[in-house]
Amino acid sequence: MADHAILIGIRDYPTLLGDEQASVLEGPINDVEAVKAWLLAPSGGGFADDSTIHVIISADVMPAGGASPTEVELEKVLSHFEDLAQQSNDMQNGLRVGERLYLFMAGHGFSPERNNACLLTANARPDFNAHIHATGWLNCLQDNAYFDEFVLWMDCCMDGMVQKPLREPILTVLTSGIPPRASFVAFAAQRPLKAVENPIPADGNKVHGVFTWALLEGLRGAAADQNGRVTG
Repeated sequence: MADHAILIGIRDYPTLLGDEQASVLEGPINDVEAVKAWLLAPSGGGFADDSTIHVIISADVMPAGGASPTEVELEKVLSHFEDLAQQSNDMQNGLRVGERLYLFMAGHGFSPERNNACLLTANARPDFNAHIHATGWLNCLQDNAYFDEFVLWMDCCMDGMVQKPLREPILTVLTSGIPPRASFVAFAAQRPLKAVENPIPADGNKVHGVFTWALLEGLRGAAADQNGRVTG
């Protein structure tokens, strides 16, 4: 079974600051492109092709319906694993979808409590905290054992915000009783600190999240130990 990845990069937040004031980030789309390139590299993620890599980014032209992607759009992509699991089960292969799932999210974010991370969606406003509860989705997917291994990378701020109600995943939790073999979760900042983006000279001064660039450099070998292994 193939590995899967969902890569989310939100650059444009048209009303995040209120009164139609936009907040525009420069790094998220570049970061998604860099992570995808690493996933497709034989010496990186080793994906055979991009057929199981789902990319969701801010559009170059604002859609007629307003800001995008919204929390509903992202939940639709995240919940499609439920359909894949049922298809697998119908073929007598159980609910397992694949070996490893990569989740990468870059944009504005917050932390409702320690070790929990949320990504604000493009339609967020001061009076409407639209978001995806990233760690909540990770927990549900792990409980359902759709994959053996899980990777979650969050390149966003971890502002200490108490959100009530928190937007919980819309998956049916099956609690299969099969724990994941391994998980790797990494955040760009600890609660309640900020993430940082900067021009990267090594990439033609394209702006990247410092976390994403450092992480990918480490995976490419900069973090290798004396035996050439890159470990958690």
